[in-house]
Amino acid sequence: MEQNYNQNQNRRRGNKLPLAMVSGALVGAAVILATDSEERARLKNGSSNAKHKVSSYATRVKEDPQGVKDDWLGRIQRAAAVTKEAVQKIQEILDEQGAQIKESAQDIQSESKEMIETAKDAGEELQSVGDKAQEAKEELAHNNDAEETNVTDINDKK
Repeated sequence: MEQNYNQNQNRRRGNKLPLAMVSGALVGAAVILATDSEERARLKNGSSNAKHKVSSYATRVKEDPQGVKDDWLGRIQRAAAVTKEAVQKIQEILDEQGAQIKESAQDIQSESKEMIETAKDAGEELQSVGDKAQEAKEELAHNNDAEETNVTDINDKK
């Protein structure tokens, strides 16, 4: 029982927040309107224009309800048709661009494969050059060993 009472109290307090917000907004608007003559004039003109448009529209509806209905239906149908065309155009663009992107991706993939193969070939050729350089180094080392042996033999003979 006491819990229900507390919940009701909380709901009442919670319901006061929107009322306080609206009240604060109205007080703020009243202060602005009271201090700013240009804002008052703008609000007065805007309200007058809105009132005139609403009354004009209401008069048209009273005079010719079917005509207003047909006018609105026509506008809605034209807007739907334009929207449908726009959606179709967007879909065409997406399809076309998607095909081009797919084609470009395939081109990039094939070019990447070619680049990888070229790099592998270059690596193999560089390995071959490295092997030749190693042979040349070994040959020079072998020749130096032979010369040192000859120099040593000559020195020993002296």
